[in-house]
Amino acid sequence: MLSNSFKWKHYEGEIILLNVRWYLKYPLSYRNLKEMMIERGIQVDHSTIMGSVAKKIFLHFDTIIFTFMCHCLSNEND
Repeated sequence: MLSNSFKWKHYEGEIILLNVRWYLKYPLSYRNLKEMMIERGIQVDHSTIMGSVAKKIFLHFDTIIFTFMCHCLSNEND
């Protein structure tokens, strides 16, 4: 499944997901992530990371909103 999600991408799916995860979890800029990838021997532009993050958020936006709404509704009922 992971390979199909990233078909025709220049970077491996694991690299893309790693950058998306780090960006969403920690207060890092796209340029910070670019520097971290360079330290690991992976040349990537910050705009490529930005596009990957935006696409993943857009693809999963409905799931994120649904989860958030369920969490809010469950807290109201407590």
